Amino acid sequence: MGVPAVIVVLAVLLPLQQAFGQTTDQAEDFPTSISLQQVVEGPFSDRQAVAEGQGRQLPGQPSVETTADSCRPSTKERFVCTKETGTSQLDQVQANLTQLQGQVDLLRTDKAKQDARIAELTDKQVDLEKQVGNLTKLRHVQQGCPSGYVQFQNRCFNFSTESKNYNDARLSCKAAGGHLAMPKDNATNAFLVEQINVMYPNGSSGSVWFGLADREEEGSFVWEDGTPLGTGWNNWNQGEPNNQHSREDCVEWRAKYGYKWNDVRCFTVHKYVCEVDAGSP
Repeated sequence: MGVPAVIVVLAVLLPLQQAFGQTTDQAEDFPTSISLQQVVEGPFSDRQAVAEGQGRQLPGQPSVETTADSCRPSTKERFVCTKETGTSQLDQVQANLTQLQGQVDLLRTDKAKQDARIAELTDKQVDLEKQVGNLTKLRHVQQGCPSGYVQFQNRCFNFSTESKNYNDARLSCKAAGGHLAMPKDNATNAFLVEQINVMYPNGSSGSVWFGLADREEEGSFVWEDGTPLGTGWNNWNQGEPNNQHSREDCVEWRAKYGYKWNDVRCFTVHKYVCEVDAGSP
Protein backbone atom coordinates (compact mmCIF):
# COMPACT_ATOMS: atom_id res chain seq x y z
CA MET A 1 0.00 0.00 0.00
CA GLY A 2 1.44 3.37 -0.95
CA VAL A 3 1.79 6.34 1.38
CA PRO A 4 -0.88 8.47 -0.33
CA ALA A 5 -3.38 5.66 0.02
CA VAL A 6 -2.64 5.39 3.74
CA ILE A 7 -3.20 9.10 4.22
CA VAL A 8 -6.52 8.84 2.44
CA VAL A 9 -7.63 6.00 4.68
CA LEU A 10 -6.73 7.97 7.80
CA ALA A 11 -8.54 11.01 6.51
CA VAL A 12 -11.70 8.96 6.10
CA LEU A 13 -11.59 6.97 9.31
CA LEU A 14 -10.84 9.71 11.80
CA PRO A 15 -13.84 11.91 10.93
CA LEU A 16 -16.13 8.89 11.02
CA GLN A 17 -14.92 8.05 14.52
CA GLN A 18 -15.69 11.54 15.76
CA ALA A 19 -19.06 11.72 13.97
CA PHE A 20 -20.61 8.61 15.37
CA GLY A 21 -19.21 9.00 18.89
CA GLN A 22 -17.76 5.57 19.47
CA THR A 23 -17.52 4.45 23.09
CA THR A 24 -14.33 4.04 24.99
CA ASP A 25 -14.54 0.23 24.73
CA GLN A 26 -14.97 0.44 21.00
CA ALA A 27 -12.10 2.85 20.83
CA GLU A 28 -9.92 0.27 22.56
CA ASP A 29 -10.86 -2.26 19.85
CA PHE A 30 -9.54 0.11 17.18
CA PRO A 31 -6.58 2.38 18.00
CA THR A 32 -7.26 6.11 17.81
CA SER A 33 -3.75 6.89 16.85
CA ILE A 34 -1.70 4.78 14.46
CA SER A 35 1.69 5.83 13.40
CA LEU A 36 2.55 5.85 9.79
CA GLN A 37 5.41 3.43 10.40
CA GLN A 38 3.02 0.88 12.02
CA VAL A 39 0.58 1.10 9.16
CA VAL A 40 3.29 0.71 6.57
CA GLU A 41 5.56 -1.87 8.20
CA GLY A 42 3.10 -4.01 10.14
CA PRO A 43 1.70 -6.19 7.37
CA PHE A 44 5.10 -6.61 5.78
CA SER A 45 6.80 -7.63 9.02
CA ASP A 46 4.09 -10.22 9.80
CA ARG A 47 4.33 -11.62 6.31
CA GLN A 48 8.11 -11.89 6.58
CA ALA A 49 7.90 -13.74 9.91
CA VAL A 50 5.62 -16.37 8.45
CA ALA A 51 7.81 -16.71 5.39
CA GLU A 52 10.78 -17.37 7.64
CA GLY A 53 8.91 -20.23 9.28
CA GLN A 54 8.57 -18.52 12.65
CA GLY A 55 4.91 -19.45 12.97
CA ARG A 56 3.67 -15.88 13.65
CA GLN A 57 -0.06 -15.35 13.38
CA LEU A 58 -1.24 -13.05 10.61
CA PRO A 59 -3.82 -10.44 11.51
CA GLY A 60 -7.31 -11.81 11.23
CA GLN A 61 -6.14 -15.40 10.78
CA PRO A 62 -6.75 -18.36 13.16
CA SER A 63 -3.79 -19.66 15.13
CA VAL A 64 -1.75 -22.58 13.76
CA GLU A 65 0.25 -25.10 15.82
CA THR A 66 3.94 -24.34 15.68
CA THR A 67 5.00 -27.83 16.80
CA ALA A 68 4.36 -29.40 13.42
CA ASP A 69 6.96 -31.72 11.96
CA SER A 70 6.70 -30.24 8.46
CA CYS A 71 5.33 -27.08 6.83
CA ARG A 72 4.58 -26.17 3.24
CA PRO A 73 3.52 -22.89 1.63
CA SER A 74 -0.21 -22.61 0.88
CA THR A 75 -0.53 -19.04 -0.38
CA LYS A 76 1.74 -16.09 -0.55
CA GLU A 77 0.81 -15.17 3.00
CA ARG A 78 0.16 -18.56 4.68
CA PHE A 79 2.07 -21.69 5.60
CA VAL A 80 0.15 -24.92 6.24
CA CYS A 81 1.83 -27.03 8.94
CA THR A 82 0.92 -30.65 9.64
CA LYS A 83 2.06 -32.82 12.54
CA GLU A 84 3.32 -36.28 11.47
CA THR A 85 2.20 -39.27 13.57
CA GLY A 86 5.33 -41.43 12.83
CA THR A 87 3.36 -44.06 10.85
CA SER A 88 5.54 -43.69 7.77
CA GLN A 89 8.69 -44.12 9.85
CA LEU A 90 7.27 -47.28 11.45
CA ASP A 91 6.41 -48.67 8.03
CA GLN A 92 9.97 -48.01 6.87
CA VAL A 93 11.45 -49.78 9.92
CA GLN A 94 9.17 -52.76 9.38
CA ALA A 95 10.17 -52.91 5.72
CA ASN A 96 13.85 -52.86 6.70
CA LEU A 97 13.24 -55.60 9.27
CA THR A 98 11.49 -57.76 6.68
CA GLN A 99 14.39 -57.28 4.28
CA LEU A 100 16.94 -58.22 6.95
CA GLN A 101 14.92 -61.29 7.92
CA GLY A 102 14.93 -62.38 4.29
CA GLN A 103 18.71 -62.01 4.18
CA VAL A 104 19.06 -64.04 7.40
CA ASP A 105 16.86 -66.82 5.97
CA LEU A 106 18.95 -66.83 2.80
CA LEU A 107 22.17 -67.12 4.81
CA ARG A 108 20.70 -69.98 6.84
CA THR A 109 19.73 -71.79 3.65
CA ASP A 110 23.23 -71.29 2.24
CA LYS A 111 24.76 -72.58 5.48
CA ALA A 112 22.58 -75.70 5.39
CA LYS A 113 23.69 -76.35 1.81
CA GLN A 114 27.33 -75.85 2.76
CA ASP A 115 26.98 -78.22 5.73
CA ALA A 116 25.46 -80.87 3.48
CA ARG A 117 28.28 -80.37 0.96
CA ILE A 118 30.90 -80.68 3.71
CA ALA A 119 29.30 -83.92 4.94
CA GLU A 120 29.28 -85.27 1.38
CA LEU A 121 32.93 -84.39 0.85
CA THR A 122 33.84 -85.91 4.22
CA ASP A 123 32.23 -89.21 3.20
CA LYS A 124 34.10 -89.12 -0.09
CA GLN A 125 37.33 -88.44 1.77
CA VAL A 126 36.75 -91.48 3.99
CA ASP A 127 36.07 -93.63 0.92
CA LEU A 128 39.20 -92.36 -0.81
CA GLU A 129 41.29 -93.04 2.29
CA LYS A 130 39.99 -96.61 2.33
CA GLN A 131 40.83 -97.00 -1.34
CA VAL A 132 44.32 -95.64 -0.74
CA GLY A 133 44.76 -98.09 2.13
CA ASN A 134 43.62 -101.01 -0.01
CA LEU A 135 45.85 -99.97 -2.89
CA THR A 136 48.77 -99.58 -0.51
CA LYS A 137 48.20 -103.09 0.79
CA LEU A 138 47.92 -104.43 -2.74
CA ARG A 139 51.09 -102.62 -3.74
CA HIS A 140 52.83 -104.08 -0.71
CA VAL A 141 51.65 -107.56 -1.67
CA GLN A 142 52.81 -107.10 -5.24
CA GLN A 143 56.14 -105.55 -4.33
CA GLY A 144 56.68 -107.25 -0.95
CA CYS A 145 56.70 -110.85 -2.17
CA PRO A 146 58.81 -112.45 -4.87
CA SER A 147 57.14 -113.70 -8.01
CA GLY A 148 55.26 -116.95 -7.45
CA TYR A 149 54.71 -116.29 -3.71
CA VAL A 150 51.48 -115.49 -1.89
CA GLN A 151 51.40 -113.21 1.13
CA PHE A 152 49.83 -113.76 4.51
CA GLN A 153 50.37 -111.04 7.08
CA ASN A 154 54.07 -110.10 6.79
CA ARG A 155 55.22 -113.36 5.24
CA CYS A 156 55.33 -114.82 1.75
CA PHE A 157 54.80 -118.49 0.84
CA ASN A 158 55.65 -120.59 -2.19
CA PHE A 159 54.16 -124.01 -2.90
CA SER A 160 56.50 -126.36 -4.74
CA THR A 161 55.62 -128.11 -7.95
CA GLU A 162 58.17 -130.86 -7.38
CA SER A 163 58.64 -133.39 -4.60
CA LYS A 164 61.77 -133.74 -2.43
CA ASN A 165 62.86 -135.33 0.82
CA TYR A 166 62.93 -133.16 3.91
CA ASN A 167 66.60 -132.20 3.72
CA ASP A 168 66.52 -131.35 0.00
CA ALA A 169 63.35 -129.34 0.55
CA ARG A 170 65.14 -127.36 3.27
CA LEU A 171 68.06 -126.63 0.95
CA SER A 172 65.75 -125.56 -1.86
CA CYS A 173 63.99 -123.05 0.40
CA LYS A 174 67.32 -121.76 1.72
CA ALA A 175 68.58 -121.22 -1.82
CA ALA A 176 65.49 -119.08 -2.46
CA GLY A 177 66.38 -116.87 0.52
CA GLY A 178 64.02 -118.44 3.03
CA HIS A 179 63.23 -121.65 4.88
CA LEU A 180 60.54 -124.28 5.16
CA ALA A 181 57.21 -122.80 6.30
CA MET A 182 56.56 -122.47 10.03
CA PRO A 183 52.82 -122.52 10.87
CA LYS A 184 53.28 -121.45 14.49
CA ASP A 185 49.69 -120.31 15.03
CA ASN A 186 46.24 -121.44 14.02
CA ALA A 187 45.67 -118.55 11.58
CA THR A 188 48.84 -119.23 9.61
CA ASN A 189 48.24 -122.98 9.60
CA ALA A 190 44.64 -122.55 8.39
CA PHE A 191 45.76 -120.21 5.59
CA LEU A 192 48.45 -122.63 4.39
CA VAL A 193 46.12 -125.65 4.49
CA GLU A 194 43.58 -123.68 2.47
CA GLN A 195 46.24 -122.83 -0.12
CA ILE A 196 47.40 -126.47 -0.20
CA ASN A 197 43.88 -127.56 -1.07
CA VAL A 198 43.92 -125.06 -3.92
CA MET A 199 47.41 -125.93 -5.19
CA TYR A 200 47.01 -129.68 -4.74
CA PRO A 201 43.29 -130.42 -5.12
CA ASN A 202 41.69 -133.62 -3.88
CA GLY A 203 44.72 -134.45 -1.75
CA SER A 204 46.85 -135.07 -4.83
CA SER A 205 49.98 -134.14 -2.92
CA GLY A 206 49.47 -136.91 -0.40
CA SER A 207 51.58 -135.03 2.13
CA VAL A 208 53.44 -131.71 2.31
CA TRP A 209 56.58 -130.82 4.26
CA PHE A 210 56.87 -127.86 6.62
CA GLY A 211 59.73 -126.85 8.88
CA LEU A 212 59.40 -128.81 12.13
CA ALA A 213 61.57 -131.79 13.23
CA ASP A 214 63.10 -133.55 16.26
CA ARG A 215 66.22 -134.86 14.58
CA GLU A 216 68.54 -133.56 17.29
CA GLU A 217 66.67 -135.04 20.24
CA GLU A 218 63.72 -137.37 20.09
CA GLY A 219 60.55 -135.75 21.29
CA SER A 220 62.04 -132.22 21.29
CA PHE A 221 60.59 -130.65 18.16
CA VAL A 222 62.27 -127.51 16.91
CA TRP A 223 61.17 -125.03 14.24
CA GLU A 224 63.41 -124.19 11.29
CA ASP A 225 64.44 -120.91 12.95
CA GLY A 226 65.70 -122.82 16.01
CA THR A 227 62.82 -122.02 18.39
CA PRO A 228 61.33 -125.03 20.23
CA LEU A 229 57.73 -126.10 19.76
CA GLY A 230 57.47 -126.81 23.48
CA THR A 231 53.94 -126.49 24.76
CA GLY A 232 52.96 -123.93 22.15
CA TRP A 233 50.11 -124.22 19.69
CA ASN A 234 50.06 -127.36 17.55
CA ASN A 235 47.78 -129.28 15.22
CA TRP A 236 48.84 -132.91 15.69
CA ASN A 237 46.61 -135.64 14.40
CA GLN A 238 45.20 -137.88 17.10
CA GLY A 239 47.92 -140.24 18.45
CA GLU A 240 50.75 -138.19 16.92
CA PRO A 241 53.66 -137.80 17.13
CA ASN A 242 54.31 -141.48 17.72
CA ASN A 243 57.84 -141.95 16.27
CA GLN A 244 56.76 -145.15 14.64
CA HIS A 245 59.64 -147.62 14.21
CA SER A 246 61.80 -145.08 16.05
CA ARG A 247 62.67 -143.32 12.80
CA GLU A 248 60.03 -140.58 12.37
CA ASP A 249 61.82 -137.30 12.95
CA CYS A 250 60.28 -134.88 10.41
CA VAL A 251 56.77 -133.40 10.34
CA GLU A 252 54.29 -133.23 7.45
CA TRP A 253 50.72 -132.19 6.66
CA ARG A 254 49.06 -135.46 5.71
CA ALA A 255 46.15 -135.31 3.28
CA LYS A 256 44.31 -138.38 4.59
CA TYR A 257 44.36 -136.85 8.07
CA GLY A 258 42.76 -133.68 6.81
CA TYR A 259 46.23 -132.10 6.65
CA LYS A 260 46.78 -132.41 10.35
CA TRP A 261 50.35 -132.84 11.58
CA ASN A 262 52.10 -136.17 11.45
CA ASP A 263 55.69 -137.24 12.13
CA VAL A 264 57.25 -139.32 9.39
CA ARG A 265 60.62 -140.54 8.11
CA CYS A 266 62.67 -137.63 6.74
CA PHE A 267 63.78 -139.38 3.51
CA THR A 268 60.17 -139.61 2.30
CA VAL A 269 59.57 -137.50 -0.81
CA HIS A 270 56.80 -134.84 -0.63
CA LYS A 271 55.78 -131.47 -1.93
CA TYR A 272 56.88 -128.63 0.37
CA VAL A 273 56.17 -124.99 1.26
CA CYS A 274 58.88 -122.34 1.46
CA GLU A 275 58.58 -119.12 3.47
CA VAL A 276 60.32 -115.72 3.18
CA ASP A 277 59.68 -112.43 4.93
CA ALA A 278 57.63 -109.87 3.01
CA GLY A 279 59.93 -107.41 1.30
CA SER A 280 62.62 -109.99 0.63
CA PRO A 281 64.11 -109.94 -2.90
